[in-house]
Amino acid sequence: MARILVVDDDSSIATMLIDFLTVSGFQAASEPDGLRALQHVDLRQPDLVLLDLMLPVVTGVEVAKRLRQDPSSRHIPILAITALDQPDEFADILMVDSIIRKPIDLEHLGQRITELLRTTDDSPGPPWIIANAF
Repeated sequence: MARILVVDDDSSIATMLIDFLTVSGFQAASEPDGLRALQHVDLRQPDLVLLDLMLPVVTGVEVAKRLRQDPSSRHIPILAITALDQPDEFADILMVDSIIRKPIDLEHLGQRITELLRTTDDSPGPPWIIANAF
């Protein structure tokens, strides 16, 4: 059973996502800010991070950057959540594997999560992970 960390400071969104993930057969945990998310990843090494980009304490952008710089977490897929109009254009810049737009379509979210978890099993990851590994 894949372990997914939800990072969102909006408790209603976090609860909705946790409920959806649990019903979908995943183990899910949540953290309300970027600092706690980084600590959680360091201790528990989830299989995927579902990350809001607008967070208190440490932003989602900074969380993604730090996870990619750390050899122990750079392999973990990051699915960012944003209200940006053209989110897919920013995935490489933000150092995330994929971006989903708010309001969240749960069916689409489930498909993206499945794709990302499958990718981590079948491939070495996005090119920027390989480039930063050396």
